[in-house]
Amino acid sequence: MAGFFETAMPYVAALLPTIGVAFLFYYVMKYILEGDRRERLAQAQWERAGRGAPTPTGSAPEARTPTGSAPEAPTPAAGADDVRPGDPPE
Repeated sequence: MAGFFETAMPYVAALLPTIGVAFLFYYVMKYILEGDRRERLAQAQWERAGRGAPTPTGSAPEARTPTGSAPEAPTPAAGADDVRPGDPPE
């Protein structure tokens, strides 16, 4: 049994750093992609919220609601272009 460890240890020692770097790479890329996905969702929400801003002066009076404020623009499906295959629904 001692002969097995003497012959296997150089291979284990050679492969261990590669496996460690592969796991580190996986987790770093996972967090980068998750952060990008969250940033895209936040950007889309911010842009949707910005569409509700009042229109500039001189707009047509027909575009106003009875209360005098601009009507809300229809929004696309929540995050329709931000969803990637395999993402769990929120």
